[in-house]
Amino acid sequence: VFSGEGNQIAYIKQPLLGGMLSPTLEIMDRDGSDEEVVATVTANAICCIGGMCCDHTFLVTDSDGNEIGKIVKERPESIGQ
Repeated sequence: VFSGEGNQIAYIKQPLLGGMLSPTLEIMDRDGSDEEVVATVTANAICCIGGMCCDHTFLVTDSDGNEIGKIVKERPESIGQ
């Protein structure tokens, strides 16, 4: 993850097994020396194949589990999109 000026501010890793059917990503501090998770991105439902059938909301939580944001992946309007 980079700032607008091109400086690395964090990196993202997928934990072992990646959350199984509910994808999970861990946002780590940029230096990576202590493997400290600063935030987590988690799907709040089991994903359907390729995200074709519905929108998906991913919750972003801080290291204490407090919700700090959401990312919404909208389903495509058509197969070709």
